[in-house]
Amino acid sequence: MNTEEINKRYGVKAVERGFITLDQLLMAINIQILENLERGEHRRIGRILKELEIISPSKIMMPDAVEEVTSDSIRKRFGVLAIEKGFITTEQLVRAIEEQIKNEIAQERHRLIGEILCEKGYMTKEQCDEVLMELGKARNVSPRA
Repeated sequence: MNTEEINKRYGVKAVERGFITLDQLLMAINIQILENLERGEHRRIGRILKELEIISPSKIMMPDAVEEVTSDSIRKRFGVLAIEKGFITTEQLVRAIEEQIKNEIAQERHRLIGEILCEKGYMTKEQCDEVLMELGKARNVSPRA
């Protein structure tokens, strides 16, 4: 198994293996985002899918699945903070995450959520930089031409 396969998020692997649909994954991500915003909770996608009875416990524990890692939760916090600052809506974040997931499934270059939000025109470069600075991640995220 190559490094890219190991680093894929649990939800992407579950979609690729036919355990869930992209729509089911997006529904779980939407729940995850809302819980982050409303209660400050961050439940793993596998747990949400299990509680919705979309996926069985045996599939949650896929032997080679690497559940959401730290870098994934950083991206989710980026989106939540951008919503809290009024820069984007929940729907815009979900659309950007959907694009990110579709890219991963298509084996395309992994793009950060801030990069996608800027490319779609949902956020300005300055807004992305402000969120990154607040997260302590002083990276230069700029929209592509």
